[in-house]
Amino acid sequence: MGSISYNRDIKRGQLINCKFQLHPTIYLKKNDYCLCKCLFQCGGASNFVNIQDYSQLPIQTFQRLYERLFSKDGDEFYKLRNMVCCKTYNMRIVLQKNEPSKKQMKSALALLDRLNLYGQGQNIDNKQKLQKEVLNQIDLQQNIQVSQQKQIKYVQIHNQEKNKLFDIINSSILLCKSSFEELTQTQNLNFTLKETDLKIFQHLNKTKFYSNANLLLFHQNQIPMKSKNYSLYQFNEFLGIALKQNQKENELTVQQKPKGFLTLINIKEQIQTVKQQESNQKQQLANQKQQQKPKKFIQKKQKQQSNIKTKNLINSETFTFEQFQVGPLVITIKDLNSNRDIIDFIYQYHKVVHDRPNTDEEIIKMYCRNYLNTNTFLEDFQKNIKIQLGQRYMEYKLNGKLIALGAIILTQEYFVSEYFFYLPELKNFNIGVFSILVEIEYAKQIQKYFPKFKYHTLGYTTLRTKKMEYKLQFSGTEIQCPDSYIWTEYNDQVKAKMISQDFKIDIPMQVPPLDFSKVTVQLYGMNVKANLLCDDQNQDEISKYFLFYAQELGNELMYDFRFIYNEEIFQS
Repeated sequence: MGSISYNRDIKRGQLINCKFQLHPTIYLKKNDYCLCKCLFQCGGASNFVNIQDYSQLPIQTFQRLYERLFSKDGDEFYKLRNMVCCKTYNMRIVLQKNEPSKKQMKSALALLDRLNLYGQGQNIDNKQKLQKEVLNQIDLQQNIQVSQQKQIKYVQIHNQEKNKLFDIINSSILLCKSSFEELTQTQNLNFTLKETDLKIFQHLNKTKFYSNANLLLFHQNQIPMKSKNYSLYQFNEFLGIALKQNQKENELTVQQKPKGFLTLINIKEQIQTVKQQESNQKQQLANQKQQQKPKKFIQKKQKQQSNIKTKNLINSETFTFEQFQVGPLVITIKDLNSNRDIIDFIYQYHKVVHDRPNTDEEIIKMYCRNYLNTNTFLEDFQKNIKIQLGQRYMEYKLNGKLIALGAIILTQEYFVSEYFFYLPELKNFNIGVFSILVEIEYAKQIQKYFPKFKYHTLGYTTLRTKKMEYKLQFSGTEIQCPDSYIWTEYNDQVKAKMISQDFKIDIPMQVPPLDFSKVTVQLYGMNVKANLLCDDQNQDEISKYFLFYAQELGNELMYDFRFIYNEEIFQS
């Protein structure tokens, strides 16, 4: 078995000195769209097409399958064509455009602190529970007072001021009606509010108001919203976007809170408040300089706070492409294997976290077996760097104990994050998002030496379920149009289109027809070209299914694969 290294593009037809077969084989079948229950349990149905019974795939073929919306599920590739219910979209993170947020880094560093305590044998949950009980006993009276204050935190507006506030809210709502209907692809919505139904509250300590207008609007338009399968959460998303696009200049500005409630903010007083806060901050900085704390200590703390966002998780001093450290963790890149420890680790994760006890055979088939050619490398001969591509494991160990396991795929351009498993006792550690940050950093290390290694991906996503939303929290994210296969930057406009299941990039593209003379068919052990087997002009049965495959795979993959024609299998 030979090997192949990638440090430049391979041109079609170029001779490569290797022994293995670059053209994978699949059986030609009477394939068509299959119907199954929606993967996201919305009650609808999904269309999909699948590829089975293929030989080991070259890495480049796998990458091309991914970019045609195919996902690997054990020994099978499938492509969702959800015209019926929840549409899915490929996502990827452009490494050069990605920068972890301050919140993400702060959470990751806090997790490393917790893992340090966990590694020392401390029961963190019990410790936190004990601290909370002690605090509650000491400050019981104070907590009661705080609770009472919270109950009277907002006061409802009943006087003449409500008329003025109602007019501002009502005019803003009516102004954004047409934009909302365009976003949701609906018509004749009822956006007329009744003053008697609208409740407006004022914060006791702030010049801020909020109302229940969003709830009233959703209730008034329940029938058209249900016909589009829009939840209150999705309704609020659309309303927020429409308000941003259509805002009238008033003394009070209508904005949307994270949970959907509409807020009215006094712009003049808000500006004065901001100026006052800036003035207070300057005074605090001046006071800090006069305090008795050593100057070096103050500078060190300020530097730590400012560097949270830019700090790396991976220890660069001990980094290699096979093993590196992140805080107390040692992370190792390894070949797939099906030893007892790995199988038991994955079994426990599925049983406890997802209540899905798989058999050994299911686990091996899904997560431990190699379906891609692993004798493929990214290689820089001058710097003596060689990175094995294909399916790999990322083992996360703490004091020698396996606490997490990532199943990944490295291609010429992508870091593909397939699966992530962890000890069930770490369920509340938010370790999944942490692992993605580590993977992105590792991918950036590869990109330093191989500039064409550009992306990290978590596969497909959808906004029809909250379970998938975590995939879209990273900067530099791009979304792929499922019709034209073109990538575009993920933003509020794209998000709104994804929620309404109307995201498309309509760019006129001249796609050449399938050239049957370039499609290879294995017939009775002999390789022949498809134009000798079928007539693409007369549209016979075999050519019909070649064209079906071409529609989903694209011409490039049609020329990559070698199709085995067996009449019995084809007719089955």
